[in-house]
Amino acid sequence: MPMCRMPIPVEISRMPCAYKILEDKYVVAKKYFGRVTTKCVLNLIDAIEEDPKFREGMMEFDDLCDVVNLDISATDISHFADLMTGFSLRKRSPTRKAVYAPHGAGRAAAFGFQKLVEGFETLEVGVFATMHEAIDFLRVDDASEFRALDSADFQIN
Repeated sequence: MPMCRMPIPVEISRMPCAYKILEDKYVVAKKYFGRVTTKCVLNLIDAIEEDPKFREGMMEFDDLCDVVNLDISATDISHFADLMTGFSLRKRSPTRKAVYAPHGAGRAAAFGFQKLVEGFETLEVGVFATMHEAIDFLRVDDASEFRALDSADFQIN
């Protein structure tokens, strides 16, 4: 499988989960690459929630473009869906989560996650084959900041 051009570049040699809080956009951008495990995702969620820049109700942008091996069970994906719906219930407005997953196991898992949260009024999840579509889904005015991110911008978990 060819690697896609990383819209949010990170160092592949590091841990497979990274994030950047775009405060002015009210978005948490997350990048997953290489072999991604349940532990990686849980650690990432903890790190984001502990970040002083994080605000309840922020939208999410997940980049799964460079996931090579998704070592997460269907049961764990279901647990993540329960966790996300719980988070979204704490907020007064719907949470929007855009997943950029153009191919592979990451795309299949994203569609599975999306199906699990269907019908929850407080959580809107979109799965997209292009970064442009994913950013449009978040209704962000200026997407240039997404495209300009580099590895120095990310908190590596």
